[in-house]
Formats: sequence, structure tokens, C-alpha cells
Amino acid sequence: MEKGMRLCGGTFFTLLIEMKKKKGVTNPDCLKSLVNIFYKSSDYFGKSTFTSNTSQYKTCDLSYSGWLQFDVKENIEEFSARITNPQSYQEILLKMEDIVIKQLIDDKDKMAWVVQALLELVFMDDSIKDDAIFFICKDGRGVKKSALLSLKNEELYFPSFMLGMWHFIIENVPDNTVGKSTIDRWYGDRDKHTVGRVPKSIVEGRFSSITVRGPKNKQVKETEIKEPSIEETVRQKEKKLTPLEERILASGQAMADVLIPVLRNIEYGFEKRVLYSSSVLTDEEEIKYRSDESASMDVKEYYDPNNKKLIYRYTGSVNFTRRVDEFMNQNVVIAASFGDYSIESYTTYDNWKSKSYANNVLSEEDYECKIWFKIISTNDVKVSRVQILMIEEL
Repeated sequence: MEKGMRLCGGTFFTLLIEMKKKKGVTNPDCLKSLVNIFYKSSDYFGKSTFTSNTSQYKTCDLSYSGWLQFDVKENIEEFSARITNPQSYQEILLKMEDIVIKQLIDDKDKMAWVVQALLELVFMDDSIKDDAIFFICKDGRGVKKSALLSLKNEELYFPSFMLGMWHFIIENVPDNTVGKSTIDRWYGDRDKHTVGRVPKSIVEGRFSSITVRGPKNKQVKETEIKEPSIEETVRQKEKKLTPLEERILASGQAMADVLIPVLRNIEYGFEKRVLYSSSVLTDEEEIKYRSDESASMDVKEYYDPNNKKLIYRYTGSVNFTRRVDEFMNQNVVIAASFGDYSIESYTTYDNWKSKSYANNVLSEEDYECKIWFKIISTNDVKVSRVQILMIEEL
């Protein structure tokens, strides 16, 4: 490969489908599975939309659409938070293993070729800095580009490697059209018998000492990755009910749904005043962070803009502004400063617990509240893009 080649969604997907099973699996099937790892997409769109969008994404003529929501900052932030969380990472890895088992051929040589081709792309892509991190290890650990390109005689786990590349692209390469020239170079002078196939010669042997292994050849059980059933959820709630809650439940489920959360919050010594709560938080986690200060770190006591594992909390003035994207979707931009540091996050207006809450803080612009957050990335030493987990008014 030549210098100036680019790693992006289209070039990644083009290499991935070189391993696609010939029967029963289509290109849109593969792309839909990748999208569903990133966020739960909808089947609302027609077959022609899936087909045309897939074709345009593969050739780097399309960056995003109503189905391919790679421009929604909140989705990106939540995906990155799940990748950097050891427990949720393993759940996502199961889904990537499922893709490899069900949609790709079981061929170690082919896997090695795809991995080596992607490493060649990373090597030739001058836009990727040496300290860029790829979460390619099976246990979820990240590897810097400089270390990744220095690997010799290593065995890589194919699903985790592909997941790490996919995450890097989603977080760092929003413009898929940057890969257009790479696709053109790959396909270049081809004859009718090689249309749609990537020349094997793009792999020059720079990473030939690296070997690759795939997942065990067994189907990933749906129960390992699906949400709890309604019956299971009800049973879990019933185990936690107090006598008073049971009496309320007997008076009507609708009333119980309203009063039981209030009672639980009173038990912990506070009333429900949450303005915003991320979909990645469970009710139990929400209560834990609000009631147990040891579950998060106060930024006044300690703050490291490079530590993506800690849950931080900040209390003070927060700036809220409304921003409308090109698709007329409303986003609430949240920013705060403390000491020499600043944080910024984007939340979707529709995801706020109450539109009146959102409108109130937007009208005030600067609002006193408490926020819990995780660091997603740091643009420089002092400014960080974060994922807001929860906002509580004071």
C-alpha cells in the first residue's frame, strides 16, 4: 500500500466482507450487524434503503444517513463508554463473535489477511497519530498505534481486533468519504472477473509474522446478549418490594410505578430531582451514585483528563445551550469548567427525562447542578469530551 491510504468505515467494511459467507448472508446483513453493535438500529427502513446505503457506505460515497447514525454524538459517546467498561465490553465482544461465527467464513488464512490489510492501512494512514489507542485486546485493553505497528510474532484474536478497529473508526473517523481514494486505488484497473474483490497484493508482508485465531465454532447463545425478559424483570422487582410497596402495588400498578421510585429515593434521603440520566445507567447505579460518594470521584479532590475508567462528579455552574444539526435534530450541549480544566458533552434533547427540565436549563443557560460523567477523549491537556451519565439539580 502507498502512503496516504485511509482507514475509515468504508475501507474497513470492504475488507470485512471479503470473508462473508457466500450463501444466506448479504452485504446489508453484515453492515446492519455492525451498526447494531454500535447502537440498536431500526428495521423501519425499506430494503432498498438498506441496499443503497450499504453500497454507498462501502464505496465511501456516504458517511451517514437516517439508518447509519454515525454522526450522533451521544451514540458515539455511549458506545465508547461501553467499550471502556470491562463488563459491557465483554457483552459487545460476544456480539462481534456472533457476527464472525454466523456471517463470515471460518478460514484462519483469510482472517490473517484481513488483519494484516487493516494493519497496513493503519501504518499508511498519516492522519492517525502514534498515540492513538485501539481497543483490540480480548480483555478490552487498548494498544497505542506505535505499539500496534511494532507487533512481531503475536497471535491476535480476530473478533476483538475487528471490534477495536470498528470502535476507533466510529469515534475518530466520522467522514467516511476520506477513504474514497483508497477504494479507487484498490480497485484501480480491474477486469470484469475481479469486480468487487480487493486485490490480495495490497498486503505487502510487513505484518506477515502475526497470526490470528477466531472464536470457537459454536453459536453464541441469544440469552447471553439479550435483555432480561419481562417475567425476569418482574421477579427481580418482586424480590425487592417492601411490605409498604406491596400494599401500594395491590392498589394499582400505575400508582405503584409512580410511588415506588419515590419511596426508594426517600429511603436514601433524597427526593427525585434527576434532570437527565443516560440510558447506560440502571436504576440501581443511579441510586448508588447519588447516595454513595465513594462510588465516584469529586473533581475537586482528584481529576486526571486521561483516566477514562473513573466516574467523576462535578458540582457547580454548568452551561447548557441548544444546537440543531443538519438533520434538524435538537442537541443539548453541556459544558463546565473547574480549575484549569473544561469538559463538554452532547446529549439528545429527546433523551431528557423531562422536556420542561431541558427547556428550563436551556432558558437559564448557566445552571447550578451536579453532574456525573466519564471521559471519552481529551482534545488537549485541558479540554475533554465526556459522556454525561446523570444530572441532578441542586
